[in-house]
Amino acid sequence: MSEDYTQAEMVRTLTRIEEGQTKLEHKIDALSATYVQKDAYEIRTSAIERDIKAIKQTHTDDITTIRAEQAPVKISPWTIAGVVISALVGVGSLITVAVMVMKLVAKLP
Repeated sequence: MSEDYTQAEMVRTLTRIEEGQTKLEHKIDALSATYVQKDAYEIRTSAIERDIKAIKQTHTDDITTIRAEQAPVKISPWTIAGVVISALVGVGSLITVAVMVMKLVAKLP
């Protein structure tokens, strides 16, 4: 039960295989243009990590000094009361404007 192929069928099959191979080569070329090799990525990543560690080590003393010297922020009760009153006045003004607009719209023919 051997299948006999004609020369034309074999040429068509080979042509399809070659076209498929060409398409595959183009796809591989397109992917390799944006691909970063793993070892180059690891070298870059380790260099960045090394730089970050060096920066942290040189500035650790400065950061601890700043944190120790930072004073807590104290807020006066009068400041809080002023913010609350301002918020209430603002909301009241918005409500007043909304009521006025509704009355004007209701009077329109």
